[in-house]
Amino acid sequence: MEECMARDLRKIQNVVLVCQGKDCKKNGAKDVLCGVKSALKDLGAHRETMIVKTKCTGQCKKAPVMGIQPHGVWLTEGTEKSAAATIHATIGERLKIVS
Repeated sequence: MEECMARDLRKIQNVVLVCQGKDCKKNGAKDVLCGVKSALKDLGAHRETMIVKTKCTGQCKKAPVMGIQPHGVWLTEGTEKSAAATIHATIGERLKIVS
C-alpha cells in the first residue's frame, strides 16, 4: 500500500478491484491477486495501475470477483490464470492501441 501512496495518482490509468470478502477469500481471491500482479508486471503496466483490495462486493455466489476500471470489465469465479488473461485482454489491448 505504501508503494501506491508514493505514486503520482495523475499517472494512474487503471484500477483493479479485487474483492476480499469472506467468500472471495475462501474461493481464491489470493490467487486472483497473484494473477493480476503477475500480468501487470508482464505488461509493464504495474506503475500505471492501482490495485485496490475491496470489502465484499455482494457477488458472493460468483466468488472470487475482480473488476478493471475504467474499462467496466468484471471477472467472476476467477482463478490466477483467468485473472491474468483478463488483465492481458483488457489492459494489454489498451496498451497496443496507445502505442
